[in-house]
Amino acid sequence: MTFSLLNHHTSDETISSTLQCYIDAFEYIRLRRPAVFLFENVANLLSCARFRPFLSHVLRSVRLLGYTVYMSVLCPTAVNPTFRCSRPRLHILAFLPSDA
Repeated sequence: MTFSLLNHHTSDETISSTLQCYIDAFEYIRLRRPAVFLFENVANLLSCARFRPFLSHVLRSVRLLGYTVYMSVLCPTAVNPTFRCSRPRLHILAFLPSDA
């Protein structure tokens, strides 16, 4: 939850390790070229100016690999009010077109 509003005391070291996780995942995607993958994180990643360049870089890099990218914020309680997790989550779905 490094990008969460709840983590306003997050250290630079924690942020760096989270970013490294995404870098490692992207490297795996670059090398293995899965047909589909999904990134999920807190919705604040979209609105926090500090992380907007990071998100833009991830999306641009994925598109340069030939993936079609869809992004949406989903809130579980909008679907079913009895879900225990009620925080909105950012989902980034990417897939390779069948001719790629």
